[in-house]
Amino acid sequence: MDSTILQAVPAGESAGPIATLTIATRSLAVNRLFYEAGLGLTHRGPLPLSDSTRAALTRLWHLPASSKWSCHTFSRTGVADAASLRLLVLDGDALCYRSDWEPAVLGPYTIGFPNTDQPALDARLRALGFGARNALERTPFTHPDGRSWEILETVHTAPDFVAVVGIARGAGQVPISPVDASGRGGPAYSMMVVDDLQCMVTFLQTVLGYELRIRRVQTSRGQAGAMRTPDGTTFELAQLSAQRGQHGFIIIIQFLNLAVQKPAAPPRLPSLGLTLYSFPVARLEPVLARAERAGATKICRPVFVDIAPHGATRHATLLAPNGVMLEFFEAPPTRELKPLN
Repeated sequence: MDSTILQAVPAGESAGPIATLTIATRSLAVNRLFYEAGLGLTHRGPLPLSDSTRAALTRLWHLPASSKWSCHTFSRTGVADAASLRLLVLDGDALCYRSDWEPAVLGPYTIGFPNTDQPALDARLRALGFGARNALERTPFTHPDGRSWEILETVHTAPDFVAVVGIARGAGQVPISPVDASGRGGPAYSMMVVDDLQCMVTFLQTVLGYELRIRRVQTSRGQAGAMRTPDGTTFELAQLSAQRGQHGFIIIIQFLNLAVQKPAAPPRLPSLGLTLYSFPVARLEPVLARAERAGATKICRPVFVDIAPHGATRHATLLAPNGVMLEFFEAPPTRELKPLN
């Protein structure tokens, strides 16, 4: 990595929180059942797209020129600045980069959905026919300021091998990100598995301007835990957040004593699954210049497209050093929000 970029990113050039998480699928119906009926997100689509916009997006997302697809969004009504899901429904053969929900596969793994009643959410998703990696897990937690509460968590097995984390704080504690009037929030964060944690931490800090909030080595709870890794599994975890916002953060983990598999296909479009992260920036050019020096590849230069939820603006994409596709789009900075604790 070029040492000239190892410096603070000017505040006006840093990226905002994750705005959109894209999932590629071949089934709209089962995804609507999970995200709309189960998680309470509002569905819109298929989005109307002109031929020129569709052609530009095909290049932007590195889709085959002959591919046919429709685009849908799922958003959390009533939560300001919340991230959205974008569902690309592909028509034709496509391979999912994951073959199961086991965590030890390189690439994006989870999407987090904070809420105020995880037992109720857990029961709702199971009643709809969806499974989970674990029984509802209850973990005591003590904050550095002395407060204590219970963390309730389930890793739900969503369509297309996306692991969806339902997470709540007990005893009336404030959720880790904003929720709507019904007590449901998210998508609020995503976790990905890497084989070089320091490389990705540096990339997110020096290209996106993200701040490192947590970094630690810990031992999993093994088969009794949410990820159901072998007993005694250790991993290093890093959480990075935008300089503004109280959601849309990234968690990275690197397993230390567990063999990690390469995905069945590259963990990005046109593979099925969680395939793309989108971030707002004030201007594309400074971000792309830093990314190129930091080892990003397959950079798609700015193109102007009009697509929800980002609107009519310039977009660009690139592959991060771990092979995951990132999308950036120009947008005015959001109002500054104080992080929850």
